[in-house]
Amino acid sequence: EIEDRLAKVEAFYSRHRIREATRVLLRRTCDLQRLLAKLACGTVNPRDLVALSATLQVLPELRAELFREELGSVAELAGEINLFPKLSALLVTALQEDPPLVVTEGNIFREGYHQELDELIRATRDGKQW
Repeated sequence: EIEDRLAKVEAFYSRHRIREATRVLLRRTCDLQRLLAKLACGTVNPRDLVALSATLQVLPELRAELFREELGSVAELAGEINLFPKLSALLVTALQEDPPLVVTEGNIFREGYHQELDELIRATRDGKQW
């Protein structure tokens, strides 16, 4: 196991292109460990979910980049990346691009995502005109 890890480190160390490409892609991701801790504690906010969505959208590019290298150790690492396509699609479809930090401010979900939710939002917004 140690030799396998060393082979992966060596692959990144000795190949500038893959190291830089990976670095650029990882800069577009959020701190998943921190985000998962917030999810587990129930303290996640709408912007955290948008950050998760953005990270999930980077994963296919990252995986493809690692597979492109055609090295056993790096390809093995790429194979371990789960893309979560259903979750990614749901977050992209459901969430506004720039939601508020606090849930109580509303404007979290895209119009058209859920018909009943759209009706409630319209009733709340238009009800003020009465």
